[in-house]
Amino acid sequence: VASGLSIFKVRISNSTHKQIPHRFRIYFKRKIYKRNFCMFLPVTALAVAPSCGMQTHTSVINTNKVDQYAMRRASCMASSAFIRPQRARSVAARMAHTRVMASAVPGPEEASLMTRRVVGFVWPWAALWLLNQNVPVGDVAGKKTKAEWKAQLSPESFDVLVGRGTERAGSSPLDKQYPKTGTYNCAACDTPLMPAASKFDSGTGWPSFSDTIPGKVDKTIQPLYLLGDFGCRECRCHNCGGHIGHVFTDGPKTGPYPTGMRYCLNGVSLKYKPAA
Repeated sequence: VASGLSIFKVRISNSTHKQIPHRFRIYFKRKIYKRNFCMFLPVTALAVAPSCGMQTHTSVINTNKVDQYAMRRASCMASSAFIRPQRARSVAARMAHTRVMASAVPGPEEASLMTRRVVGFVWPWAALWLLNQNVPVGDVAGKKTKAEWKAQLSPESFDVLVGRGTERAGSSPLDKQYPKTGTYNCAACDTPLMPAASKFDSGTGWPSFSDTIPGKVDKTIQPLYLLGDFGCRECRCHNCGGHIGHVFTDGPKTGPYPTGMRYCLNGVSLKYKPAA
């Protein structure tokens, strides 16, 4: 390491160049010989060349101020710092390397095992993706393109109504609002969806209702939600097809709307409209 980090400082002059033996000469452009200069040769940088398959030689130039003994000693120290190129490998070594490379190719049994492992890792995620797919929105009266909805809605409402997302629980101010009159309308097309009197506290963090305005909410099957509740359905606005939430079969069976259903909706997909 010490020899590798050492730096040889060579002083070259035009007067001493002709006195340098041929094996110690370092050839430069002619214009450099017109003046004295100092050249620094990092041994560490030169030692990289043999590893790349290049033949490297080290030369140390003698000057008037450095005697012959010092020059030879420096040359020996520099030569010991370099790595000699490896000799050509024998035929046996090449054959052994070929056998190792051939053994790296998996056999039929190993290939079958690798295939089973890949399939076993991929299929649960593929099944989850398929089960979470929604029924496409058909021909509805208030249907618009995604670009039109994006220009009209806020990013949060667009993600839920068009992107079929779900807002974070407890993030909507409508969750703790319990008016006795009025309606909750679609945030996209302003269609009345839920009577305000059917709203109750479900403790889930989402606005919950026990009933809808007849003919204003469509229900579709989303297979993933059937795993927890076989009667669960996705809820959409009948006019524009926007996703507003899901309905479950664990709602209240008493009160003004004893339907036994719990419409768990997203607050960003609704807006409250007081009674006239």
